[in-house]
Amino acid sequence: MKLNYKQPILNNEDEDIDCDPSRVAHLGYFEAKKELSKISVYLDEQIKQPDYYRQLIHRIRNADEHDIVEIYISSYGGSLDGALALIEAIENTDANVLCVITGMAASAASLIALASPNISVSPRASMMLHQASFGSFGKQSDILNHANFVDKKVRSLMQEMYEGFLSKKELEELFMGREIWMEADEIIDRLHAKQEYFEIKQQKEEKEKQLVEEQNISATKVAKPKRATKKKQTT
Repeated sequence: MKLNYKQPILNNEDEDIDCDPSRVAHLGYFEAKKELSKISVYLDEQIKQPDYYRQLIHRIRNADEHDIVEIYISSYGGSLDGALALIEAIENTDANVLCVITGMAASAASLIALASPNISVSPRASMMLHQASFGSFGKQSDILNHANFVDKKVRSLMQEMYEGFLSKKELEELFMGREIWMEADEIIDRLHAKQEYFEIKQQKEEKEKQLVEEQNISATKVAKPKRATKKKQTT
């Protein structure tokens, strides 16, 4: 931040008098200039492991509210852990984040796109959603435990990221192995539907919260003991 002081303008009657307040025609002021940083990221390759994005993640996480982060996506996906690391950075930065889908946003890349608070869709954009692919080796019990763990983790993540963007039926079909492909117009329509879905959900949650508060207040009033009244004594 740079702080500059604007000198007051003096009357032209007497230029030699610099300190006389009566000679000042206009009051000076301080002006603060904040430097804005624009970070452009191009995810146009396979999504890699988290350590590949270490410096980028550090920069995004430490950006301030005046900075802009633009993420251009054209990727067929890749590492889920790498995608999660980028998503965590997007969700925990003070910067204004914009994701621009310029080409394909498939698999893990679709998760990154939908995690962004602001999304722009190119006319030639497309998206593909599917169940995660992974491998495992070791003892039979280890393989089964790992498979169950990954299945639970991926299901939870996909339910969170695709909520409002996919229907419950589509999500279940996704878990059963279906691939969902969509072009730019459908992506845009689904993003609008997602926004409306969360607006309605937020309104519902606020009403439920208000109802609970009113019930708590009513319960408090009922539970409050009444003051004892003294009876008049007559002689």
